[in-house]
Amino acid sequence: MCCLVSGTYLAFGTAPPRTVQRQSTLLRPVIRSSVSTLLLFAGPIAEACHLGTFDTPESTFLLWRNYVICPIGEELFYRGVLFSLLHRRSSAARIFVSAFLFSLSHIHHLVSMACDAYRNCEDKGVAGNDRDEKERACWRSAGHAMCGIFVFTALFGLLSGYYYEHVCERSIIAIAAAHALCNAIGPPEFTVLRSRHFTAREKVASAAIYVAGIVGWAWTLLRY
Repeated sequence: MCCLVSGTYLAFGTAPPRTVQRQSTLLRPVIRSSVSTLLLFAGPIAEACHLGTFDTPESTFLLWRNYVICPIGEELFYRGVLFSLLHRRSSAARIFVSAFLFSLSHIHHLVSMACDAYRNCEDKGVAGNDRDEKERACWRSAGHAMCGIFVFTALFGLLSGYYYEHVCERSIIAIAAAHALCNAIGPPEFTVLRSRHFTAREKVASAAIYVAGIVGWAWTLLRY
């Protein structure tokens, strides 16, 4: 529904179109956004390959939701529609507003995380007869996790907004491709750098890949 409504608005909306200098076909912004995203997340990708921690959706529905429906629907609304509605504002204002609303839209995860924490307590037979105290502990745990999600989604929203404005040439397909890649890779966890179970050589190699990826990402955006 979000895809349909947002797409209809962008196709028939009354907001004046912004002039975007397109220097290429549709393929160039898709390649540019995808390659730059892979470079930016070179550290997490290398870490996941080293640890064998790549997660795959448990069902076909989740695969379509995570890598097709959500990237297209969210980018249509939070970048396409919102940027069109805020066309009179500065580029920075559009990026920050869309990033904040995008991050805020994930607040519903708080309830599911609190419920999961409570079920885990029940399954593990956690001691304690005070149900109210157990519920409060679950909400606190979910709240702490939600803070991390809020920060990461806000940062991702800023990245997507910048990409949409300056990298993807306002192509929904290009920014949705980058979004799908980010969903597949996930947030950086710095497992090798934080854990005591890895050697100094592994930590140095991991840090070098993170830094090289960021440098390559910046160079790609400036060069191409």
